[in-house]
Amino acid sequence: MNTPGKPDFSATLTGPCPVVLFAFNRPDHLARTLASLRANDLAGGTDLIVYSDGPRSPEETAAVDAVRTLVRATQGFKSVTLVERKTNQGLARNIIEGVTDVCERAGRVIVLEDDMVTSPHFLRFMNDALAMYETDERVASIHGYVYPVKTPLPETFFLRGADCWGWATWRRAWRLFNPDGTALYKTLVNSKQEADFNFGHNYDYMGMLKEQIMGRNNSWAIRWYASAYLQGKLTLYPGRSLVHNIGNDNSGTHCDDTTAFDVQVSQTPIMLAPIAVEDNAQARASFAAFMGENTRIPAKRRAKTWLQHTKLRLSERNRQRKTLSRLDKLQAQGQLRLEGPYPNWQDCAQRSSGYDQTNILKQVTESVLKVKTGQAVFERDGVLFDHIEYAWPVLAGLLLVAAQNQQTLRVLDFGGSLGSGYFQNRKFLQNLRDLQWGVVEQAEFVRQGQNLIAEGSLRFFDTVAQCEADMHPNVALLSSVLQYLDDPFAMLAQLELTSVRTLIIDRTPFSDALQDQFFVQHVPASIYPASYPIRVFSRRLFDLKLAERWIELESFDSVDNIPCSVNAKWEGRIYVRK
Repeated sequence: MNTPGKPDFSATLTGPCPVVLFAFNRPDHLARTLASLRANDLAGGTDLIVYSDGPRSPEETAAVDAVRTLVRATQGFKSVTLVERKTNQGLARNIIEGVTDVCERAGRVIVLEDDMVTSPHFLRFMNDALAMYETDERVASIHGYVYPVKTPLPETFFLRGADCWGWATWRRAWRLFNPDGTALYKTLVNSKQEADFNFGHNYDYMGMLKEQIMGRNNSWAIRWYASAYLQGKLTLYPGRSLVHNIGNDNSGTHCDDTTAFDVQVSQTPIMLAPIAVEDNAQARASFAAFMGENTRIPAKRRAKTWLQHTKLRLSERNRQRKTLSRLDKLQAQGQLRLEGPYPNWQDCAQRSSGYDQTNILKQVTESVLKVKTGQAVFERDGVLFDHIEYAWPVLAGLLLVAAQNQQTLRVLDFGGSLGSGYFQNRKFLQNLRDLQWGVVEQAEFVRQGQNLIAEGSLRFFDTVAQCEADMHPNVALLSSVLQYLDDPFAMLAQLELTSVRTLIIDRTPFSDALQDQFFVQHVPASIYPASYPIRVFSRRLFDLKLAERWIELESFDSVDNIPCSVNAKWEGRIYVRK
């Protein structure tokens, strides 16, 4: 039976534990996973909740729809609940939110992904083990998969930490999960536990955690392992694998194309009996030996790939440095210049050549896609940089809003291009409980963003009103945008009609003049040939105008200042609503 909405878990306190299954765009894998799970003798009494992530692009819509059609037709369980994500959340956010929700409501959960074929005895083992160790604070989770090691393993055994291929946990243990990879990494280093965490340097889990911190992967599993490990918690494993991961075919997230981890799932039940609740040295040595041997199996292939990627990165970095070097020279020569002043905005518009939006959009899209996919580090105005220039006061303001709103940050990024600000700051924001970043832009940018750039937390809107209706933002970010509007205060008035309570302005030119001044800004052809009107705000008038509706919390100098022929400074402000 297929049940809409959220099931009633009141009966699961004594009955079988609910299973939460995470799926994306692989209907064939999911069909095999569901068929094997349905063959378990406890399936008929088990609530199944499937979290279906949304497509990353229009090309994935058909596959996602096929997954959802398959789930709706699924039978053989006590209930089947389909949770359909409207946008792509990404595996980490989908799992963290789903596991948290079910744990909080049911007290325990069994977790699978759409590429995990299970033994007919999987549910029995997981449920019995959950019951046996429910009140044992030393145990954080139960696991279903074991590596195909060469030496025999005990019928059941414990290892320190937690794992991710077919597992179960309780509310009490999942509350130990720490999404802050930086804090986990520092604690491991400071306590000098890196070698043991890496199974005696046989697998680079520390490197995986560091990559997560740097935003090169978004692994929830490495943070779950580290969270349980640092708390000294244990996971119970079966001596024979009850799970086979069929996703090691390069079709999934964080999985390579390899047969090294293939197993035959056990066709006999695992005998569950009381054992010493401690890290099993024999099993740990077997795991370490397997990791040491099999992480070298694809070594030539990985080395070749690494070398190719390194060459690409070095080539891209050299190109970026040349670009930056040219930009620095142009700035030093005063070629990023403001021409004027002129009497008014309209006069500047008549003197401006405008810009080729098609070419600019193409350049920005290519650059942002490289940042999104990890091929480049940072982008601004279509120019790639080899390091991120953080606007620390802006980031501090965003984190302040999140702290004031129970780890909820909903940003209305007006004029935010294709999400440059989101990608610039996501490393520091991705672990928030609720992160939503809405870019309000010109129609062509919005369509491009929706089709190619949008992901779980990042969306694109044509108007402030659309963003307000969909997200209810609590902060507005205006970075290098107000000076390019012919009526900036009308736009600020729009924000007063929204749920925004904090206003962050950055990279905006101010002067000590008594009135606003109007210029024509010329952009170097090395970036893109263009000229357009720009307003240099009178600092006195701007502050007086904003003071009518907003309280200034802080002002600061922007991280970058554009050299020009007028006495202006690029500054920022943080305001809160009166």
